[in-house]
This record gives sequence, C-alpha cells and structure tokens, in this order.
Amino acid sequence: LEKLTVHRVARVKPRMLGRALRGAAVATVVTPTVAAAALYAADRPMFEAYTRIGRCAVVAGALVLDYRAVAAANKGASPLAAREAITAAHTRGGERLHALCEANGGVYIKLGQHVALLDYLVPEPYLKALRPLFDCAPRTAWPLVREVLEMELGASVESLFADFEQEPIASASLAQVHRARSLVDGCALAVKVQHPALRNMARTEIALLEVLVRVVRVVEPSFGFQWLVDEVKFNLPLELDFRNEARNGAISRTLLARRFDEETLRVPGVHAALSSERVLTMDWEEGVPATDAASLSALGLDPREVSRLLGQVWGEMCFGSGWVHCDPHPGNILVRVGVGGRPQLVLLDHGLYRQVDDTLRLQWARLWAAVVLADEAEIQSVTKELGAFSEKMEAISEGFTYTLLAAMLTARPYNAVASGSLDALDVRGLAADDGDERAALSADVSKYASAIVEILESLPRPLLLLLKVNDALRSAGLRLGARPSDTYIVTALESLRALRADSAPRRRLKLLRARARLSAYLWAEWLSDLAVAFGALWPRRTLAA
Repeated sequence: LEKLTVHRVARVKPRMLGRALRGAAVATVVTPTVAAAALYAADRPMFEAYTRIGRCAVVAGALVLDYRAVAAANKGASPLAAREAITAAHTRGGERLHALCEANGGVYIKLGQHVALLDYLVPEPYLKALRPLFDCAPRTAWPLVREVLEMELGASVESLFADFEQEPIASASLAQVHRARSLVDGCALAVKVQHPALRNMARTEIALLEVLVRVVRVVEPSFGFQWLVDEVKFNLPLELDFRNEARNGAISRTLLARRFDEETLRVPGVHAALSSERVLTMDWEEGVPATDAASLSALGLDPREVSRLLGQVWGEMCFGSGWVHCDPHPGNILVRVGVGGRPQLVLLDHGLYRQVDDTLRLQWARLWAAVVLADEAEIQSVTKELGAFSEKMEAISEGFTYTLLAAMLTARPYNAVASGSLDALDVRGLAADDGDERAALSADVSKYASAIVEILESLPRPLLLLLKVNDALRSAGLRLGARPSDTYIVTALESLRALRADSAPRRRLKLLRARARLSAYLWAEWLSDLAVAFGALWPRRTLAA
C-alpha cells in the first residue's frame, strides 16, 4: 500500500496537487463546523457539554506543554532560576484554571473550590488563583428561576409565597438563594433554587471529564486527579437532590442536639410543602460568615473562640457520630451572638454528608491523637491499617509513607510533628502568601506531589472527604488567627473523647495521660497570656501613680 501511494503521488501534477490540498483544507474547516452546527441544533446540552470539555482539553494541553517547555529550557540552570521558572509556570497554570472554571461554571466552580483547599497537594500560585472562586458563582436570571419554582412546586410563585425577592441574596456553584415570606405566618424564608443547567451537566459532563483525565494521565503520568473525579461522580447526584439535603439536615440536627443546645448550634428548619428535588425552602437565618474575623470582632465575638467551636462541632461529627458534614467552606457556616455573648453557629448546605463506619471513625481518631501527641509508633500502625501507601516514600525507606500522611494532616513538615512540641504545629505563618513558611510548604508540595497523589489514591474513599473537611477547618483557623490550642489541640481532645468512649478500661489510662498533657499545655498558655496582659497594664498603672 505504501509503494502504491508513493507511486500515485509521484504521478500527480503540481496543479492537481494544489487543488487537492486546498480542497482538503476547506474540508478540514467546514466538516467540523457543519458537525458542530448539526449537534447544536439536535442536542444543545450535549453541544454545550462538548464545548466545556473542549475548553478543558485545551487548558490541559497548554499546561502539559508549558511545564515540558519550562523543564527543557531550564536543563542545567541554577536551582534559583529553575525555581523561579516553575513558579511562573504555576502562576500561568493557576490563571488558566481559574478562567476555565469561570467560563464553564457550575460543577467546575465546585471542583475549583475543592482544589483551592488542597494546600498539601497544590502549589501556592494555584491556590491563590483559585481562592476567588468561593466568591464567584453564576446567577440564574429570574424568568428561569420562576420556571424551576413553578415546575417543581406545581403552582405559581404568587400562590406559594406572600413575597418573593427576584434578586438572589447569595449564589453558589450549584444553586442560588432568594429571600421570601411565608404565605401562612409571614415569617422570613430562604429559598434555595438549583441552577437549571446543572441537571444536564451532571448527566453528560462527568463521564466526559473522566475520559479526559485518563487521556491526560496517559500523556502525563504525574497528573493524578482521577480520585477527585471519582469523588465528584459519586457525590454530585446526591448534592443535586435537595430532598437528600433536607434528610441530611434533619439527621444532623438530631445527632448534634445530644451535645450542643440550640443556643450554641442551629440547623435551619425545612418547609417540606415548599421543597422538592430542585427547590429547598428553609427558615431564614441571620449571621456573618464564620471566617470573617473583622465582622466577628465587630459583633463582640472572639474569632479564636469561634475556631474552637468549629473544631468541637466537626470533632463530634468525625470522631463521635461518624455522620459528617463534608462541605464546611466559609459560605456554609454563619455565626451570630448567642446567649451570654457567646457565639452561635448556624450550619447551612447539608447536601454533602458521609456516614463513616465505626472502624474508620476510630482509626481516624487514633491517627489524629497520635499526630498531635507525636506518637510515632501509633502513626505508623494506623497508616498501615488505613492502607495508605506511596511507592515514592517507600523507596526512601520501608514504611516511610506515614511521615508524609502526618505532614498532609497538619500542613507541617514531619520533623515538626515528630518534635513533640505542640507549638511546632502552629500554622499561622501560612497566612501570609509571600511568607517563608508558605514558600517552604509550596516547595514541599512540588517535591512530593506524586507521592501525595499515590497516598490519596490508596486511601479509603470516605477518608478523602474527611481530608477535605480537615483542609477547610485549617483554612478557617488561618483566617481567624487561631493558635494550635484553637485547632489541632481541640481536634486531638475530641479524638481522645471518642476513643475513651470506645476503649477498654486499661487503654483509658493511657488516654487520660494524653488528655492531661494537652490540658497542661492549655493551662500554661492561659497563664502566659495572663502574664502578658498583666505586663501590658502594669506600666500604665505605674505612670498613673
């Protein structure tokens, strides 16, 4: 066939060859255009899905080519020059991903928000570029909102509500919230309406996105985000059914009420008659975002106390009941002044929950207690029980995976964890984007990225959501200026509380000693703060005298 083809081409005249090439060029342009137009006319949702996947493919290709070009251009360069070049590539990559998420909207904004929390996996320029996605969500126009409301609830908006504000007061990746008033008693309501395009997006997009991720990984084996696609594929259908969210909220209210009264923690009530698969009507709740330290201070609340309360509530979920709200980003937690001037939390958005079985719940509690208390043998033991494995870390030393897992939990290098100093777990230095600690973390992420992906792919699926919770709470602690006593030590105390309830009497003595050590640290910190406060007041008294 090859010989025949060469022979025939040799006999073609130049003029004929030119015409053929021009025809081929025209066909190359026209055929896809006609095909795209036909698909647009026949199945517009599928056309839009392919358009979004096309954007993904272009961005993925650009990222791969950019990093390969940087690697080729910096062979033999100095470490400083190579680091600057890769940081510039990270910055370009972050800007591309942010633009992609904004252009595609919906599920992609949610994915971008998830990635923005992965500070143990994603370089800092990406995190910086993607964090604005928490404040960037699409808004559906009122005519489409009305259409969804009336289709889902079976009646006109005017016959269902005494008043309904057409402008949303908040919008997220999956839905937007409107303020309304009850036709029955006039009370204020929050009506959550799903963005209409999401139903089609969920049906077509995830399968196409999964194919793209697998293709990119064949081209670039270090690209390991299949675990993230798997999580979205499992969780998105649950989040898009608001009846599921109503059930989750009711279960959460019951379980959390065993420990927290309504003056400390509130889950909004749901109005079932005004709710459906794509509409959720709840009691209206006031409050400021849980991570807005300035607004909390303006209300007379201590941001650090809010951080401690967040740790206690999610500690009860993760280590106590195992029924875990897995999306605690800033927009889903409100805070207001409760009884006695203490903070009261309001938990919103109950679409994403996971029931963690008792075995995994207690393993997670043991791991956290061991990490905070620097119990290296226990960290190793639980790491093996969880099945966490990294070929790269095992090549350094057999069983060495546990060091990276501990660093992932705390966002601290393992030598800080192993030091036994609770002060070494302080992550406030990460709050500055251009600080030394943030730069060191970013360097470690780049160095161990493939090993981190190996660990994520080896862990039980529910643990990925617990890690997401951990990332979100650490991010909240950073914004609130929290110390280790407000974050990791609270988490460790909660884990010890759960372990004590499920342990034999002999083991409880060990847990009691661990709790005493943490309590001693808290007392020492309190006395130190008292001394500082007294020292600040003493010169004033002297001057006044």
